Amino acid sequence: MGDAQLIVTNVALSFGGIKALDQVSLEVHRGQVVGIIGPNGAGKTSLLNCINGVYRPTGGSITFEGRDVIGMKPYQVAQAGISRTFQNIELVDEATAVENIMIGRHRHMKQNILSAALFWGRGRNEEMRQREVVEEIIDFLDIATLRHRHAGSLAAGHRKVVEIGRALASEPKLLLLDEPSSGMTREEKEDVARFILRMKREMSMTQVLIEHDVRFVSDLCDVVYVLDFGRCIASGTPEEVMANEAVIEAYIGKEAAH
Repeated sequence: MGDAQLIVTNVALSFGGIKALDQVSLEVHRGQVVGIIGPNGAGKTSLLNCINGVYRPTGGSITFEGRDVIGMKPYQVAQAGISRTFQNIELVDEATAVENIMIGRHRHMKQNILSAALFWGRGRNEEMRQREVVEEIIDFLDIATLRHRHAGSLAAGHRKVVEIGRALASEPKLLLLDEPSSGMTREEKEDVARFILRMKREMSMTQVLIEHDVRFVSDLCDVVYVLDFGRCIASGTPEEVMANEAVIEAYIGKEAAH
């Protein structure tokens, strides 16, 4: 694996007297797929929110490619090369799949609003170039049949894939995936797993994913971090983490009880 691309050091986050994150540290190396697991309320999404600027930590540091990202707004973090999908799917329901993915190209568009609205000259040429990139993403994700369907009419699994496509459209250096297989059938999960592996192998895409499906994480991730009550209680390879007694007690044991 490459050098450390993302370094999170002793990050703390509090809401009033409640500690959402307590001295959490992790490293993500270039080209890795890193998993973050833990019970509900462990602080997983809060950590992603700190990384992409939704929350500002109350302590610690976060650097991406040597640059401090704490204090940046989410759009500035996106411009730095970090894209994100969400636990609750955030698509424009009235727009088609291709239009939703095109939204991810906005930071690469240079023409002004008037030129784009008139769809003439440079504005037309630029949109055609951006559309070519989007079509490549649609082919990569095997969703050509969904191209002109409105996002609001899609099944949950397809909506997740469109959201991944929109994140890819910004050409990120680091992709944050918040429960990418949540609510999916086994077949849909296998498709998403295949996309994650292809993004790693064909694009050298660095990825950090949150998941509840332990098997999904074990099959895909190079390194796994386990959070419980806002603290990191274990880290290592999937095999090392799944054999850790603290993890079995805090996470796997709780899941097995349901």
